[in-house]
Amino acid sequence: MRHRSTRQTAITSVLFLTCMLTGVSLSPIAWAGHVGGARSSAHGSSRSSSGSGRGGSSSSLRTGGGYRSGNGYSYSYAYGFDPWSWFFLRALVSPFWAPHAITDDDYSRTYAFPGAPYENGIDGYVRIDGVTGPSLPAAGEAPAGQSVLGHSAALRLSAEGALISSTINRFGFSALLSTNSRVEIGTDWSLLREQLPVGDPSGKAVDSLWIGSIDASMVFAQGPNSQFRTGLGLRAMVDPTGNEYGINFLYAMDFYPVQPVVLSFRGDLGTVGQAFVARARGTLGLVLGRFELYGGYDKLWIGEEAFGGPTVGVRMWN
Repeated sequence: MRHRSTRQTAITSVLFLTCMLTGVSLSPIAWAGHVGGARSSAHGSSRSSSGSGRGGSSSSLRTGGGYRSGNGYSYSYAYGFDPWSWFFLRALVSPFWAPHAITDDDYSRTYAFPGAPYENGIDGYVRIDGVTGPSLPAAGEAPAGQSVLGHSAALRLSAEGALISSTINRFGFSALLSTNSRVEIGTDWSLLREQLPVGDPSGKAVDSLWIGSIDASMVFAQGPNSQFRTGLGLRAMVDPTGNEYGINFLYAMDFYPVQPVVLSFRGDLGTVGQAFVARARGTLGLVLGRFELYGGYDKLWIGEEAFGGPTVGVRMWN
């Protein structure tokens, strides 16, 4: 069972990454126990039926200078160069080099933060000396009384709710501390609550668990109207039957196209206990002073369970 779980985790990881790169959405995972099923996956007690393995031989054969497929097509690898591998590698790392090229980012510039996006009528969010404002130091880097470009750090606090189904709700909160050194610390937590049917063997009316992560990330590309970040962290499931821990990888983007709109996207991959965890979300928000009202869609996969639905929330910028 452990080998089967490992194989399923690897296959799911490859499919998820492929879908993110190609823009194809993942098919819904079958529901089979909801919150209890997620708990079972994390604890390693899978309830999925066993299947038979399949074997076979490849239709392509290595023939000297290249590959020859079943339809007779072949090409050579001149001097060991594989063009398909080169394009694949370029596509694989495009989420990292493409944003830097698009934003024309320059790590030597001074960056600072306003109180909120579009504050004082200035386009976008991040203040950049010589681009969105005069060449001035950030707060904390200037003598007393001298004008500054903006704050050297910023904090976002969010609270939201989501309707997963007629019996399952999700409540969440998150926090993100950003610095003008591009280093960020963030945390994101969700409470999953399921109304159990009368006569459930557990004897409970409601089943619930917390799942979340604490991450350290870096803004590797940014401009006045966009930010791209990636990071690693600790994922945890807090549950009365026993806590589980794992790792988390995140990739997120924020766009500030036109006042007062904010577009945010985030994807997570990781583990908790013996379960594979993935998350994908996108929201559209409207900034009103220091607050942002947003709505969108959020989907969370824990092992074989999927919790997805529309979400609405409020975010405070500071």
